[in-house]
Parts: sequence; structure tokens; C-alpha cells
Amino acid sequence: MTRPAKAWKEYVEEVVRWEIKSKKWSLSGDETQIVVNINTFLNRPMDADNILKLTLDACAKAMGINDVRFLPRVWKMERRHKVEYITLEFVEEKDND
Repeated sequence: MTRPAKAWKEYVEEVVRWEIKSKKWSLSGDETQIVVNINTFLNRPMDADNILKLTLDACAKAMGINDVRFLPRVWKMERRHKVEYITLEFVEEKDND
């Protein structure tokens, strides 16, 4: 893994931990899907699928869960920002089966 990719994953893990702590959010259980709303702002070219994989892996690690539960929704991916950042929103959806 490249140094920038590793740095991105570490940054996203930090964002996720902060999000969980600030919202006092805990997972309901293994039966839920987690919608991940993602807005990404970069200062370099990067394929959307690569940044998405790095981001979801980092989210899963920070939450201590398998990323198979994620339903990603990428709302925005902008480039040419002076400072790179990401906004994430997590919403649990119970399976209606």
C-alpha cells in the first residue's frame, strides 16, 4: 500500500472514531445494514473505486465490523481542494425479512 493510501485510511479511521464518539452511536447488531453516506474532497486525482475501497476498509476497522454490512452511497467526489477531507454519515437499516 502506498504511503498516501495508508495516510488516507488512518485519517478516515480517525474521522469514524470521532463521529461515533461525538454522536454517542453504537451498533444495534449483526442484522443491520449500515448506509454510509460519503462526500469526498481531494487535492489529487484518484479513481473513485480506489478511494471508496480504502474508505470502507477504514470505516470497518474503526468500527470493528465486517464491511459486508455497508451500503455505500457516494454523493460527492470533488478534486482540486487545498485540504483533503471527507464527511461520513452512518445510518443503520434493519432487514425487513
